Amino acid sequence: MAGQYCISLTVSNEAGESEPAFVNITVQNISDTVDIIESIEEGYLEGYLPIKPIALPSGWIIAADTRNVVKIINVMTKEVIAQYQVSAIPNKLSYDFENDRIVVSLKSDKRIAVIDINEDSVYYIDTPYSYNGIVYGEENIAFAISDDWPKGYISIIDIQEKKVLNSIEVSVYKSGLIEYDPIYNNLFFADSGTSSSSLYRYSFNEVTKELKIEQKINNAGGNARDMNISNDGKHLVLCCGSGNGDGYTIFDFDATNLERKFDEFDTGAYPNSGAFSNDGNYFIASNGSKLLLFDANNHSLINTIKSGSYAAAYDKVLFSRGDNIIYNIVESHIYYYKNRIY
Repeated sequence: MAGQYCISLTVSNEAGESEPAFVNITVQNISDTVDIIESIEEGYLEGYLPIKPIALPSGWIIAADTRNVVKIINVMTKEVIAQYQVSAIPNKLSYDFENDRIVVSLKSDKRIAVIDINEDSVYYIDTPYSYNGIVYGEENIAFAISDDWPKGYISIIDIQEKKVLNSIEVSVYKSGLIEYDPIYNNLFFADSGTSSSSLYRYSFNEVTKELKIEQKINNAGGNARDMNISNDGKHLVLCCGSGNGDGYTIFDFDATNLERKFDEFDTGAYPNSGAFSNDGNYFIASNGSKLLLFDANNHSLINTIKSGSYAAAYDKVLFSRGDNIIYNIVESHIYYYKNRIY
């Protein structure tokens, strides 16, 4: 349990009893948004799949390695506090902070994995399709998107009841970019890897458990590679290799109305990935060779960070839960850097 602890040790033998030695320990809640870190050195983990991990506080992440093991690991100390073998290659992770569960979509496997951290167990839910992406909604609901073409499917899955409630047909190519905003009950997904990427917004009815299409942007850019929503549900980015508009920029879409944009982040070169900080004040992006830190309120560039990525690699970026660390996932490496703002 989270809290402050003092551990004591006393040694006794024929000579008597020693004075007690004390160690103070701080235990954080896994969903805490405060980073408790004495110092942050740049470094990396290797041997991990090139998918976004789940960022936790103080250097902890949930990530999948190349042996299909999902781990809760600290990037700085390399300490692993839990690990779970799954049956196939994970292609997306999503975390249920309410119930301490990880949902995992699996490549070429017609089921999803659910990791129950409290029970320290893994179970599977049979599904009609294999999925390229999955995202936890709320109240035991997850959404998963299949990889079929010319038609695909989004399934609504009840994690508690361990069953697929229903699936709807959608037109997507190389899908996998899927995110959910619980504030406005909006589900977003997009084509990926196409010269013209479409972006969709569906509303979700929590009572009827049904999805309804609200908006579609036919040309949101080319070669979509990453998507992220701000925590307040108002901002959405779809990072496309050629940019969203005429230049190499990332549009800051109004997530409540995709026809509008607040402004755009100019990456100067191919926008690979982007993510808002948890407090919503900053935005980190990658252009394939550098990480670019922006002020999210006025969309101005604050700092540039040299990264382990390179132009040929598709990388992913995100902040730690407390925003003190920036992560950059490049092929089999997870790099970490001190946020230059804090």
